[in-house]
Amino acid sequence: MNDLTKNILLWVVIVLVLLAVFSRYMPTVGQPQDIPYSTFIEDVKSSRVESVVLQGEMIYGVRKDKSTFKTHNPETDYTALIGTLLKSGVTLDSREPKQPNFIGQLFLQMAPALLLILVFLYMLRQMQGASAVRGCSARTR
Repeated sequence: MNDLTKNILLWVVIVLVLLAVFSRYMPTVGQPQDIPYSTFIEDVKSSRVESVVLQGEMIYGVRKDKSTFKTHNPETDYTALIGTLLKSGVTLDSREPKQPNFIGQLFLQMAPALLLILVFLYMLRQMQGASAVRGCSARTR
């Protein structure tokens, strides 16, 4: 491969790694609105909540106007909350807590180190190429 192809390939890899890292922190369209727990309780008591999904410590819900929301449950158990939800006629569901993707987490943890290693290797190859060119020009004199 010539130097131009190597440089382009290196930059493509760097851009892909950066996109992968930063896309994790970018908000996606259609994300539920994050609301305080007190607002959630007020909405439930005012009969503005249609359905709720309890998933670990997170509460995901849909209001009657079809807007979605999420909040964190500060209670240690759901007994009081479930009673309030049932009194207000809210459809209730529950799911297993989300488990983090091991491969994704591993990649995110290693991405900065891998990026530094790639840059170091690139610089090392550039230095080796420069010394080889100097060595050839010195011999021809």
